[in-house]
Amino acid sequence: MSLFQMLFSANGRIRRRDFWLWIISVGVANISINYIANKLLNPGISMVQSMRLVTLLPSSPYDFIYWTMLILAQIIGFCLYSKRGHDRNRPAIVAGLYIALNVLAIMVPKLMGIFISQQSSSTVTSVMTTISGIFGLAILIDFGCLDGTKGPNKYGPSPKGIGGQDAVF
Repeated sequence: MSLFQMLFSANGRIRRRDFWLWIISVGVANISINYIANKLLNPGISMVQSMRLVTLLPSSPYDFIYWTMLILAQIIGFCLYSKRGHDRNRPAIVAGLYIALNVLAIMVPKLMGIFISQQSSSTVTSVMTTISGIFGLAILIDFGCLDGTKGPNKYGPSPKGIGGQDAVF
């Protein structure tokens, strides 16, 4: 599987090892790029404070970088979670629900902050983050800790080469 297929295609299956390596790598790259952008574009402001100041419509170079990296990370995350879900014999809709919850946990409080008080917005943020976190923990246990389907399934051959296939790696 090519690098482009690994990161930008939801088809096929991947092993837990590859899933964790890519999820961690994308996370570290995302945090690093946002950290560097914050230090260069928002000197004297912490990264947490900069993220709180990000607006829905990019109004600064940092906002643009933040939203670009967020969207890119969600697309890559969807593709990786889909492939890992396929190895567990789960449809891509499970990955889609998880990514949608993540996006909602970020977007809804920002939208609510426009229309309601900061206190109510904080409550919405807490509720959305809790729901996303619980579902995310379940997904991480299912996709990240449990072994995939042995042999081929409807999503493709085993990434481990099990089931009469030549060994992979």
